[in-house]
Amino acid sequence: KLSDNGLWGVASNVDANDATQNNYPYLLDISKGTTLSLLSEAEKLSSPDCSANDITDDGKIVVGSHKGKPAICRIGDNGSVTWEYLPTPANIATPRGHISATTPDGSIMVGTVTNNSQNFDGGYQEHPVMWKNGELVALPNIPAGHSGYKLSRLIDISADGNVIIGGLHYIYPSEIQHYVYYVNEQKAEIIGTSDFFSTGSTITTACMS
Repeated sequence: KLSDNGLWGVASNVDANDATQNNYPYLLDISKGTTLSLLSEAEKLSSPDCSANDITDDGKIVVGSHKGKPAICRIGDNGSVTWEYLPTPANIATPRGHISATTPDGSIMVGTVTNNSQNFDGGYQEHPVMWKNGELVALPNIPAGHSGYKLSRLIDISADGNVIIGGLHYIYPSEIQHYVYYVNEQKAEIIGTSDFFSTGSTITTACMS
């Protein structure tokens, strides 16, 4: 993934010992053609479930996950790296997840928090989450998924922080849908249709209590 100004990139892969976990996150300096590992060698060997998914335009904040939880990595002027966890909804037990995208200035971030359940027959949940200046922000009328399942994730956000792309039912490939969420208008629209979600088919502040 490239920063919006094209000067920085991030990359990560699956862990060598456990393909269900992420590992080997790197920051890429496009102009210099150099890379910076965001984990020490010891951390890489410990299967930290860490990912790098997006980067701010100044190259100072990488967003992703660390130990399976939504986190940011701050890059110091000397190349130092410091991981910080962002808050997760209090009503989700043993939360896991990741930050998928950030605005160029790092003020708004979006991602997904899961409930860590391995029961994919109704027990597993995915909750769409947005952070503004490091704090959780409610997303009224965000789609949750059909048939009572909560399977909604946030994928990307526009540079101005107003338009979000989300996805539904990713654990069921034949049922995957995508939607656009307009932050200022607090409404969502399934891509490819003209139908807007009604209040009865959405969650309002389900992830933010």
